[in-house]
Amino acid sequence: MTVEAITVDSNFFRPIRVTEEIMEGLISTAALGLFPGYDYFVFRPAIRCGASTRHPDGALLSRDDSTWWVVEVESHLHSVDDHIEPQLRELATGFYGPDVFAYLRRHLTFDAANYTIDLYEPSFLLVIDSLTPQIRDAAIRNGFETLECGPFRSERNEYALAVSGFRPRRDLAPTGPGLTLTLTEESGMAVLCPLDGGRVPALPTDDVIVADVVFKSFVRSDSGAIVLPLTAGELRDLLDGAANFRLASSGQLFALPDTTTTILVKE
Repeated sequence: MTVEAITVDSNFFRPIRVTEEIMEGLISTAALGLFPGYDYFVFRPAIRCGASTRHPDGALLSRDDSTWWVVEVESHLHSVDDHIEPQLRELATGFYGPDVFAYLRRHLTFDAANYTIDLYEPSFLLVIDSLTPQIRDAAIRNGFETLECGPFRSERNEYALAVSGFRPRRDLAPTGPGLTLTLTEESGMAVLCPLDGGRVPALPTDDVIVADVVFKSFVRSDSGAIVLPLTAGELRDLLDGAANFRLASSGQLFALPDTTTTILVKE
């Protein structure tokens, strides 16, 4: 962003560099105007990404839309190869669900009854102070939308943000990908069928991650099921005896409680 200055009434704002911590605070303060229709929460749970963990910065939730957003706030001064892209990649492929979402309960203004969302499938937004081509490419590779927020400050020590890029809108938010599946067994192999009886769509990967173990799956010839190279009993043992499952777009398979077919936060 190459804006030399901003004037608001008689106030003159000049571009400045701020720490990532200050940037996070500015985004949180400006969230009502930046993301109309969404509630912004500081959101820093430990997201399990294979053997490691990563921490995002925020979450956006709407009271009348099923899509929610994990927000990562970054500085363009960080190394793209060593810091920014590994952070985006692992957040995008991390394990989400009820335990992670429970982090929001520490906010006094959070009420789970206000939101009906798919806990396992957030969308992802990168907020950056200056969006370089390299950072944009890294975000695209890892499924992040990008929002550039350039910080400015006046002589009165007031802050402003010059905003450019994607901002979540309730009427444009995509439905999170993923399949809800039920388990059967055929010829000694675990068979996962769409709970709605439909066909299995084209999958982004044939690797299915079950409790940190990667299995090579295949779609049955009639497109009616996903087959895994283990028995139904072995699959249940790995995922706490569940009967129904959620396959995320990243290839991770989650157990769903036996009392419901999907995990939603309902009114």
